[in-house]
Amino acid sequence: MMRAMFTAQSGLMSHQILLDVTSNNLANVNTIGYKASRTTFQDSLTQLQQTGGASSPGFGGSNAKQIGLGVTVGSIGNLMGAGSFQVTGSSLDVAIQGDGWLRVANGTPTSGNPTAGTPTGAAMNYTRAGNFTQNDKGYLITTDGYYVVGKVAPDTAASGSVADCYIQIPDGASNVAIAPTAR
Repeated sequence: MMRAMFTAQSGLMSHQILLDVTSNNLANVNTIGYKASRTTFQDSLTQLQQTGGASSPGFGGSNAKQIGLGVTVGSIGNLMGAGSFQVTGSSLDVAIQGDGWLRVANGTPTSGNPTAGTPTGAAMNYTRAGNFTQNDKGYLITTDGYYVVGKVAPDTAASGSVADCYIQIPDGASNVAIAPTAR
């Protein structure tokens, strides 16, 4: 009797986690860049009640008797598909269609040199949220304050290698565009 209660309890606890994940998805439905999660389940261990019997000349043998011990959460994974596109009216907002991420990092940019201050040893962060703004020095930043990281144009790179740089929009610039195949 108690084993049946524990089996039922494991199912209830696993479904509570499913409801938590679903409610988190609903709570963040309008959060820019949020990726929904999915819950998968798996069987818990089974308990062996009786071992299987070997076959004999007049008997084909018997299967083992096992009792399932319920269910558990297998994983909670992010759904990494593209979200819906929205027109925002801001010329600095971008959207990624298909695979890809936007690189962002903290650091201290130096005006006049787009590669100075770029974090070479620091960890790069990635996002798909493209709601950018400009800080007081013209650098493109996220709403969390991370600088958007791009690449120096190949024809201006000193040694033929393409260096990382913070994206700075010069004063008075118009028609700012991002190449559809930027890397």
